[in-house]
Amino acid sequence: MPLYEYRCDECDTRVDLIRGIDDRDDIAWCMECEIPMDRVICAPSIHYKWGEGSEYGKWDKKVRGDSDDYM
Repeated sequence: MPLYEYRCDECDTRVDLIRGIDDRDDIAWCMECEIPMDRVICAPSIHYKWGEGSEYGKWDKKVRGDSDDYM
């Protein structure tokens, strides 16, 4: 399930909530101020696996035409 970040305009409290995609627009309430929080739009965290046996490394080597010393 996706992780959504919310921020309170009054006290600047930030909260991360795991919600289903259908629930992403549900209101998140600030525990301090008891007012609705705004959802923060942020970049997703993406991790690539490089190294021995990695499909990314094999693809990169084919595209660039490198030898086995591609890293």
